[in-house]
Amino acid sequence: MKGDAMNEGILAIIVAEFTTTMGIAIAGLILGITGTVLSIVNTWRLFDRDKVKLRVRPTLVKPIGGQDVRPRVSIDVLNLSVFSVTVDEVGFLYHDSTDRGMIFQPIMLDGGTFPRRLKPRTSLSAMCNPSMHLDERFAYVYCAYAETDCGVRAEGTSAALRQLIAQAKRQHG
Repeated sequence: MKGDAMNEGILAIIVAEFTTTMGIAIAGLILGITGTVLSIVNTWRLFDRDKVKLRVRPTLVKPIGGQDVRPRVSIDVLNLSVFSVTVDEVGFLYHDSTDRGMIFQPIMLDGGTFPRRLKPRTSLSAMCNPSMHLDERFAYVYCAYAETDCGVRAEGTSAALRQLIAQAKRQHG
């Protein structure tokens, strides 16, 4: 009887140590996996940080007041990069073509000049002449674009642009 109680006591100690050791091993495994995942995410963000990131959004602007109140297409460009970039070209890209519909002298809402240096989280709005979206070539547009002086091109579309393209297709067949 005394031997059975002793064996049970030893078994209880072994089970307690095994449970503690297993708990520490599981905690170590979880912390190790968490550290690895955080390291991978941090490395990805470090590489992603050095990329030029622009958001391009075409809109339809309807001026009020002033001399010319005809609607115009505007291309809004937002710099999402953590560094400044120079946007030196905006325009439209056509289906099944490498041609670009570059806006040579965009009308800037703030009266500034083009090309434009954009600091991080700043934007520009470049408007076209009032009749550009009425041109028959506008029916072949699929998106607006902005290009930086280092050759990075960002593209964007919107419901307003799709509506203007559909209107141009109806007018010009």
